[in-house]
Amino acid sequence: MRSAEVHTPGLRARDTFAVLVVCNANICRSPHLVALLRRALAGRHGTTRIALFDGGVNADPGRPACSRLARRLTSTRQDLERHRSTPVTADALDRADLVIATSRDERSLLAQLSPESRSRTFTAYEAIRLSSRLTESDYALSPGETAAERTARLIGLMHLQRSALSSAPTRRSPDDGRFDIPDAHLSAARHSEVARHVRSTADGLAEVLAALTGTQDP
Repeated sequence: MRSAEVHTPGLRARDTFAVLVVCNANICRSPHLVALLRRALAGRHGTTRIALFDGGVNADPGRPACSRLARRLTSTRQDLERHRSTPVTADALDRADLVIATSRDERSLLAQLSPESRSRTFTAYEAIRLSSRLTESDYALSPGETAAERTARLIGLMHLQRSALSSAPTRRSPDDGRFDIPDAHLSAARHSEVARHVRSTADGLAEVLAALTGTQDP
């Protein structure tokens, strides 16, 4: 069994796994991703409760969720009626057990805001791909290890394997090199394309979070 250390303030203090999802303005990608994750994880049970939060590295406080994306992700529309954008703070990063950025740009800004949180900060696609490299023996509890300690160890192992991922797509599989969910407000990406990315990563991340915490299907 491989070992790794990562600082996980939330898990050490309580039976809650705090996940912070971050995009640029906290009106498009991160709130919709969190809404889909909550739906995907609803009804699962385990000893650890998964608490989901969201924010933006350049968020103006109080803005509603993007209506264009909501029209393409109809299942999130009602969930986000009361959403208002929130800037990410260093304190929020320090209290999160896992930080999911929608792109490498946000991940870099988060590392500057809280260098200590870097080892538990991943892009959404990065987290999905790195978790797939974990083995059955990695998930097994070692003697005397608590479920919370196992989760922290697994995140540490994901961090140690970053170098195994290539940031460039391959000809055989263009998805192999994907790290970012594009921002429809800052790039040429269309909201329909962003919706596809958000929906896809929500499904994958739900499985990652369930596996990390030992949460079971209903």
